[in-house]
Amino acid sequence: PHYQTQISTANSLSEALICLHDKKIDLIIVNSKFEEADAVQLLDAINRLCTQMIPTIVLANEFEEIIGYESFRKGAKDFIVKDKLGHYLQRLPIIIEAILNEVTRYHENACAKKNADIVLSSLSD
Repeated sequence: PHYQTQISTANSLSEALICLHDKKIDLIIVNSKFEEADAVQLLDAINRLCTQMIPTIVLANEFEEIIGYESFRKGAKDFIVKDKLGHYLQRLPIIIEAILNEVTRYHENACAKKNADIVLSSLSD
């Protein structure tokens, strides 16, 4: 599938929260640590503010596995270690596409289920 892309950036937790409030966000890619917060705190905020979790990929340095584990516990879809040679950048588009495909399938299935429920409900009337 082909996805339309619009990229928004945020350098702090407060900027990220404004972006979440003002825009429809389909996917978040976040460094494990950024100005005034970290990825775990962002995931906590998403859980508090959004009705459903926004798929999130956490990028971390080689020695930040603890943040990766915490991120998964808080709802991150993936955790990628940024290697010094930049090989993670080759994997990132594949991971993004897989996550967006999964989200698309989820929404299609939810829509199909809703339509089936409507048809079944009209048949029972």
